[in-house]
Amino acid sequence: RGTLQDGGVPLWGLSPIPLKPNATDVEVLARGHKMKSRFVLVGHATVPAPGMTETLTVRLFGTRTGELVWKESFETSKHAADEVAGLVATAVRKYLDDGAV
Repeated sequence: RGTLQDGGVPLWGLSPIPLKPNATDVEVLARGHKMKSRFVLVGHATVPAPGMTETLTVRLFGTRTGELVWKESFETSKHAADEVAGLVATAVRKYLDDGAV
């Protein structure tokens, strides 16, 4: 869709080494610093309890400040994957364009 691009150039990169599923915020931010990134986006899918819906929680950290700047949870049964991708891309783009964090 081009949402996270500038003139056709991607505004993102992927770490070749995945974070552990139980990575702490400190470890997430350390990865961002190592990659010289302004932000780190992480996602985690969980099933909270038997009979409950699987949820995808996405968090965006600002590496300059070390703060959690955005977090959203999506029930996977209520949102299509492309809808979630669009919502996440829009939220991330807001922070890329803002430049405050």
